[in-house]
Amino acid sequence: MGPADELQPILRDALACGRPAVIDCPVDYTENLRMMEQLGALICPI
Repeated sequence: MGPADELQPILRDALACGRPAVIDCPVDYTENLRMMEQLGALICPI
């Protein structure tokens, strides 16, 4: 089970608790950069 697989039960618990919840979720920003490069090509093709 990887980090992405661990998120679903945590989200389920947070939604079911009946009050506001904070989830501490580490982010790999290198993936953000790759995604933005791909989206940029779709939004503003050069």
